[in-house]
Amino acid sequence: MEFDKLFNLQQNVLPAFTETGFKVARAPEDICSRYRDMFAAHRSEAVATSPDGFLGGPTMPLLLEDLQLNRAVGEQLKPMHEAWCGVPLVHSVTYGVRLYLDGSTLARHCDTLATHVISSILHLDRDMHKPWPITIEDVASVRH
Repeated sequence: MEFDKLFNLQQNVLPAFTETGFKVARAPEDICSRYRDMFAAHRSEAVATSPDGFLGGPTMPLLLEDLQLNRAVGEQLKPMHEAWCGVPLVHSVTYGVRLYLDGSTLARHCDTLATHVISSILHLDRDMHKPWPITIEDVASVRH
């Protein structure tokens, strides 16, 4: 479905949990450290993600998953998410560590409604001279 149509559909179906529909917060350091340690120890096992309409570019991002760690992280973040949105949540999915390489892209998209009503992006590290640009479009279509 075209982005604007999907965005409008989700905007009309889902409540806005804050004025903008998102919040920037610091993730617990132990979560970030556990993911960094896992990635450092197993980086050679990371696999290129498949093009899916959102992930792409001349160099596909790499993904490294530890299902047990992902589940633990999702459960640890759940109270933080519930406090932010004000409703009880059921954890559905945590993807793991994605490494965006030179040329990797993440296109404009809406998260999957069935599994991502409340979600997080954890920025763990960067190896570049300037921040990786990320743009979030709020509930009023204003870009931040």
